[in-house]
Amino acid sequence: MGKSRIDIAFFFRKPRRGAYSIESLFHNVQQGLGNSTTYVNHFLSYDSKGFVNRLKLVLEAFNKRGKINHVTGDVNFITLLLPASNTILTIHDVESLVRENGISNFILNFFWLKWPIARVKYVTVISEATKASLVNLLPSSAEKVVVIPNIISDKFQFIPKAAILSKPVILQVGTKYNKNIERTIEAIAGIDCLFIIVGSLSDDHKNLLNRHQIDYQNMVDITEEELRVLYIKADVVTFVSLFEGFGMPILEAQATGRPVITSNCSSMPEVAGEGGGLFVDPNNVDEIREAVLKVLNDAQLREELVARGLENSKRYCKEVVAKQYLDLYQKLG
Repeated sequence: MGKSRIDIAFFFRKPRRGAYSIESLFHNVQQGLGNSTTYVNHFLSYDSKGFVNRLKLVLEAFNKRGKINHVTGDVNFITLLLPASNTILTIHDVESLVRENGISNFILNFFWLKWPIARVKYVTVISEATKASLVNLLPSSAEKVVVIPNIISDKFQFIPKAAILSKPVILQVGTKYNKNIERTIEAIAGIDCLFIIVGSLSDDHKNLLNRHQIDYQNMVDITEEELRVLYIKADVVTFVSLFEGFGMPILEAQATGRPVITSNCSSMPEVAGEGGGLFVDPNNVDEIREAVLKVLNDAQLREELVARGLENSKRYCKEVVAKQYLDLYQKLG
């Protein structure tokens, strides 16, 4: 008789427009698992807002529990009533859960980290940097934590880019506070370029762009296909975040064949790989500017970054990463 398949119940946050990174990741994982598993996807019914909704989510997860349960992120607290011996929790980043307000910090730490981690067998994190941050906050979690990186979707394929003959296109993916877009705007001031920004812009962002007379386009709530087209259009991708749990735009740019300027801290050097990006201090506007000019003006450097980036992105294909999840499921199955 052949090996029996492993049964997995995946739990996802309630779907919402513009939020699909977690769903996309595990869709790719599931594709890579092949015939070794059977699974069901549970998309939760309520927004993670308020005590009553969150209690309903905990009960919903309990009622839909399976032989192996995998909470895929963002709703960590639903592990409360799931059987700890066969439940896995994925944590995508830790820094976003840190707050200056002591009470808020305690609540997030307890309900999104300490309590959920106590209620599972394994915790997967998407980078060594995230693991280090988590273990620093909760040293007791170390033995449960397994690093399994994100997957680069095979929709992002290499498309050669002609030499920069006219106004270069600089692509910035993400506008949340950690994305450091203010310093990127200051860094490209005076550079004749088209700055394409994916994500909602605040009034302060718009005022800064206008003050520096930067020609920009803003795209919000776009699909993965629309994002893929933007990478193809770009000459260079900037991703100089203050911190990241992972940094998918790095891999998406590399797989498309676009040079990346990214930060020399947090998870970004780990994800970009050795020589896979031009690394800068995200707090240093002059350093960011120098890197942008260097990439735009040096064709040989662009070619080197593209070649190394393409090679690096192969580490994150769905077959390689899904095998790491399968090994973990087999330990529970």
